[in-house]
Amino acid sequence: MVKAVLTGLSIWIALTVSGCALQQPVTEHALPKEDEVIKQQLKVKYKVAILLSSDAEAYSSVAEILLASKKHDFSLFVLDGIKNNSIVNDLNSGDYDCFVTLGLPATISMTESASNKVIFSQIFNYYEYDLNKPGVMGVSVFPSAKDLMSTWQKLSPDLNSVVVITGEGLDSYINSAQKMAKSHGIELVHMLASNDKEFLYFIKNKTSLAQGYWLLPDNRILSGRVLKEFLSFSSKRSRQVAVFSAELLNYGGLISIAPSRKGIANSILENIDGLVKNELVAGFMANVADSDIYINSIVADQLGLVIDKSIRQFVYE
Repeated sequence: MVKAVLTGLSIWIALTVSGCALQQPVTEHALPKEDEVIKQQLKVKYKVAILLSSDAEAYSSVAEILLASKKHDFSLFVLDGIKNNSIVNDLNSGDYDCFVTLGLPATISMTESASNKVIFSQIFNYYEYDLNKPGVMGVSVFPSAKDLMSTWQKLSPDLNSVVVITGEGLDSYINSAQKMAKSHGIELVHMLASNDKEFLYFIKNKTSLAQGYWLLPDNRILSGRVLKEFLSFSSKRSRQVAVFSAELLNYGGLISIAPSRKGIANSILENIDGLVKNELVAGFMANVADSDIYINSIVADQLGLVIDKSIRQFVYE
């Protein structure tokens, strides 16, 4: 399980493409004015294809929520991690209003056609793949900084300095997170690394005054080997670490936070209508309001932290 988490870091970097639809047929007879108003108030169902890059749980769990919602006419397809021309050709020739893509291979496959309208998710470095174009939007893979800082401050009231190290291109998100951290009395220091060796060098040589670290799922600077070494290093030095996966709590993480599967699915559902109607700005990224938060009670005890009753529901079992 551990090995799967460490070597499968890239599973946390993915895209979600969401689909859209056909209007209900209109009767040939004129409708009374009152009935027409009621009809306009009803939400139109769209024909949407969900394309998964593989059958990984990170993708399939979101797809299951979308299918169960029955809010649109959803159909599910799986690429199995590689581009499947047969599936892609069938989808491109179908009369779908839009596509929901989960993971990079699925997203790249469906955004090659300029006429396709796509909602993607589960991709970290989406800006490197020319996805900032009309008819394409994404759902952010980043966790809510508000939820993290609020929970972390309640868990560790004396926390005042946290370091986050990432690759380039995350200025907007980090700036917003820094403002949120400041509102909770925490200085969030951002450092840029170009690879995993530089990440580890900064941790060991440039962050001695930091009380905590916040890990984002950036596979450009995090390898399985470095991730394991970092968690061991920070644990031995009694540093508080916020991680992006509950499984990483088993290796010394104090608190984990990630966009919930339900939150990702809801964000997709909320934006399908706007995408189909061309109401969204090219490259629009929707945030996820709901977070999965877990606290490692063993590490909290080792660090002398008392878990307040207001956050006790987040204790990781």
